[in-house]
Amino acid sequence: VPVLNASKKILIKDVLIDNHESWQRTTWRTIRSGYQKSPFFEFYEPYFQVLFEKKYDFLYDLNNESLITLLKLLKFKHQIKEVELDSYWNHNEMQSFDSKNRLEFVKDVDLVPYTHNFGDKFVANLSVLDLLFCNGPYSQEILKKSFGN
Repeated sequence: VPVLNASKKILIKDVLIDNHESWQRTTWRTIRSGYQKSPFFEFYEPYFQVLFEKKYDFLYDLNNESLITLLKLLKFKHQIKEVELDSYWNHNEMQSFDSKNRLEFVKDVDLVPYTHNFGDKFVANLSVLDLLFCNGPYSQEILKKSFGN
């Protein structure tokens, strides 16, 4: 996603998307071209097409709506809790806040292998879209097994 004001230190919630480029159309066409023959693409296509047709001014809004959509489609009943963080977008680097309750991110997960559209070899951590388009309603089960839940 191209951004306008990433060259200065600003709050993540204030990062603007550069809508002068046709990044949404190009990205959606690429996704569609790569996954339209996937078993569950037609089922999930409308949810993602909406995300790529709607104009967002802020990167945060696009990310938030994308996360809500993914949680819904994966049938996870988690709520997103927004908290005020001292997180900044600084050039091409995100600096996370420093506090006692530091966020921890899972970097590598031993994802349960599944069949991709391309090739015979499983590629881990490819994309949640790949997981959904290839496995549909079984995606949540794959994630739960992968995380040991």
